[in-house]
Amino acid sequence: MINVKRFVDINIKSHQISTVSSIRDTAVLIVETGSINAELTSASGNDYNNLSDTEKKYVDVFFACGGAKLKVISAVKTGSSATATELVNQIKTLGNELIVIAYAGANATFQSAASTLAGDSTVYGVNSKILVTYTSTTSAINTKNLAIKYTSVAGEEMSIAAYLTKINFDGIDTVQDYNFTKEPDTMSVIDNDGTFGTLQDNNINVDIVISGVKRNCGGNLGDGKDLVNEFALIVLQQTVTDAVMNVLVEKPKDESGLARIRSAISGELARYVINGYLTQTEVWTDEDLTIAYNNITYTVVEKNTALQSGYIVKVLPMSSLTQSDKAARKAPPIYLVLADSYGIRKVTINGETI
Repeated sequence: MINVKRFVDINIKSHQISTVSSIRDTAVLIVETGSINAELTSASGNDYNNLSDTEKKYVDVFFACGGAKLKVISAVKTGSSATATELVNQIKTLGNELIVIAYAGANATFQSAASTLAGDSTVYGVNSKILVTYTSTTSAINTKNLAIKYTSVAGEEMSIAAYLTKINFDGIDTVQDYNFTKEPDTMSVIDNDGTFGTLQDNNINVDIVISGVKRNCGGNLGDGKDLVNEFALIVLQQTVTDAVMNVLVEKPKDESGLARIRSAISGELARYVINGYLTQTEVWTDEDLTIAYNNITYTVVEKNTALQSGYIVKVLPMSSLTQSDKAARKAPPIYLVLADSYGIRKVTINGETI
């Protein structure tokens, strides 16, 4: 028999939807040494050798603390050292997947850049960043998305960056609080209880010795929000966005398209229940959460509703759209309610003896 493929050769394959990656294993270190753009997996190599001693300290601490990958880039600057504005502009050009940023330069300059980013209305959701810095004072630095380590040794704040790059979002119960994490013997510690109490009150991370082991205590950002939960929230927003985009490129239509979008979101959020970021034990205790859209009020979640899935996905009906919405090919608004977990850092036990 003559093979018809000699004349007409057809090979149609089912389209494979892109997978959604939750890997965020690379932190960024901005250095003042010129012309470096390298991804390091250890404290070695030509790029490492070209760094100053201070910059090497940042890399050393990162890998000593088990950090996965470190992207080292030179500051984009016009003078001898970067300004806060130049750092902000450079950070805003980094890819969304590069969330954790440190700077081996003037600490005050970097903290000023963090403050500017915190007030920038264009930086939110998928392009949010977490900046990592250090302080040698106990004064509070109430800046959004700024993680602070108490130390007089520049570079020891990289223990925070290292911890975040090790989180496996595809694992089971792998999203864990940074508090009480074991750290290398080379890290600085304090043993003054008054200082420790002030640092904890001011949301500053610090290493102390617990039962002969150096461990980080704290686990918050400067504004009091949980460090790991905020990092996880940024990653969640990115991966949910990717999941929805995978549906949109298939050109969904009408109610069936909305169902596919909702299914994609729910499937992605389930990942965060498994890895421990979202909890299934929370109850919405506030008043009913409502939203007004096109002069109609919709209820997103009612008071005392148990978030048994760890989340609620509320998709408004197609009937909520106006003619202009339809002309713009808009989907109805979608609202997410998330029940994030929290780590237990203190237990008080009261009792009596007889």
